[in-house]
Amino acid sequence: MTLFQSKSRYGAMGRHASDEVSRVVEALISELETEQFDEHTQVAVAREGCCVTVYVSGLVELAEILDDAFEPSRFLRARPREDAVEVLTWVAQGRLAAVRALAWLPDASAWEVDVFRVATR
Repeated sequence: MTLFQSKSRYGAMGRHASDEVSRVVEALISELETEQFDEHTQVAVAREGCCVTVYVSGLVELAEILDDAFEPSRFLRARPREDAVEVLTWVAQGRLAAVRALAWLPDASAWEVDVFRVATR
């Protein structure tokens, strides 16, 4: 039984069971940490109409479909790395109330530095 879906940096879609959460989330975050060319700069996890995308900049986007309608995206900043791991893990585990309770903002205005590429530049 598939419990959550993932999208890798290169667009590969995956369907996963609950025992794969840690492995999948760590693999996705590792992909962001090795991005060097401003291409393929995001990964995502989705479950039950809720999708969280993490960008190499550390921007996190929450997109949801509620009552058959798309809700406006909301944003937050993942800092440090563990913030991104946590929110992706919560989505994969189905802890959607915890995800929704985070301090989301209605727009993605001016983020400063890339969180996941700092060590590689």
